[in-house]
Amino acid sequence: TNMSGNPKEDYFSDGLTEDIITELARVRELHVLARNTTFQYKGQAVDVPAVGRKLGVQYVMEGSVRREKERVRITAQLIDANTGAHLWAERYDRELKDIFAVQDEITSRIVSAIAAGSAGLLQDSARRRVAGKRPENMEAYELVLRATAPNPYTQQWYDETSALLDQAIRVEPNYARARQEYAWLKLLGWIFRFERGTLPPDEIKHNAIKAVELDPNDALAHRTAAYGYFFDHQLE
Repeated sequence: TNMSGNPKEDYFSDGLTEDIITELARVRELHVLARNTTFQYKGQAVDVPAVGRKLGVQYVMEGSVRREKERVRITAQLIDANTGAHLWAERYDRELKDIFAVQDEITSRIVSAIAAGSAGLLQDSARRRVAGKRPENMEAYELVLRATAPNPYTQQWYDETSALLDQAIRVEPNYARARQEYAWLKLLGWIFRFERGTLPPDEIKHNAIKAVELDPNDALAHRTAAYGYFFDHQLE
């Protein structure tokens, strides 16, 4: 939940939520529902046991984000979906630059709370997971969050998103996620004719392959590179 009092800040709380989902999903012993399933409850007062039964889950995580200039307050709580009881809750007041450390701590605490008697196994798994390469520059991270916020596919959306991702790459050329998102966007622009000129597959491949090189464990970068090769008729 965005608690900043400004709906335009939704991109930040949504992006943080998606990043935590991604980090939890890297723990192979956990089955984590995708954002498309959970985001349908955004902005609703949720009966956790009812949601748990409907979705067939054992646990529900919820939280809030409030930003004030360069500081952020994050609350997170893990709830037993069978009983509605709180298993763990925490509040974090940090500098914005510490956002990735907070993400990792939340993930680790959730894994530990869920694991109970087998905490060692799951915590080791969490530590072994290969986290995405994080940007050193928070501006690049925020630009990517703005670019990946849900929006209808229109020419204006395409142009604005292209500009945001291009800026993110210029701010931090070695940010794998920015490269991957840019390559995927250009692929969509090519398919849906948002790209006004002729877009060579080489541009898609270049950025996607660079993303793979920067973060070899990014599955989406591999996917985008594969599409680039496909449309360039390099099937092997």
